Amino acid sequence: MKHIKLFLWIALFSLTHSCGDGSNEINHFGICDGYLEWSTSDYILPYPATTSHKVSQGNCGVISHYGSQQYAYDYVMNTNDTIVASRAGTVTDIIESNVDGNGCPDANYVQIEHNDGSVAHYAHLTKNGALVDEGDTVNQGDNIGSAGNTGCSTDSHLHFVIYKNSTFEESLPITFRNTSKNPRGLLKNTEYTAN
Repeated sequence: MKHIKLFLWIALFSLTHSCGDGSNEINHFGICDGYLEWSTSDYILPYPATTSHKVSQGNCGVISHYGSQQYAYDYVMNTNDTIVASRAGTVTDIIESNVDGNGCPDANYVQIEHNDGSVAHYAHLTKNGALVDEGDTVNQGDNIGSAGNTGCSTDSHLHFVIYKNSTFEESLPITFRNTSKNPRGLLKNTEYTAN
């Protein structure tokens, strides 16, 4: 009987505390959890102020946001829409030679390392879509690239994820201070405006 009560409690907790698109509900064991206070987050949305984009796949999404990509976000964008630095840092790697629609696995991207060792990965940029160079220091909100449809992508969008460090083995749950309330991350199929 105790096992049944525990199972029901975990199930209820999971149903009432979902993250991202809710595909893999969070629970007290830390799966899809660990978000910091959104109003004081170190991060802003990765697109310019006053613009809006819809989240097509949130955290713990069943399509591709699991494992090391667990806390990634996909934003619906048109090719050449502007991408900005979500947090200040140093550009550590760029690929921009692939053409849109090229297919898996070769995506264009920009990577930025932050002062705590975490690394932002902005992927699926259009050909020649990087607006920064390796070694550049960028400020939060600086234009860094243009959205596209390269690599494992079915349409133009931005795949955005923060890794704990440069091993790229673990992503981090993040929130954004420059948009509407998002205490457990952004929700799938919801549009967010950058303030």
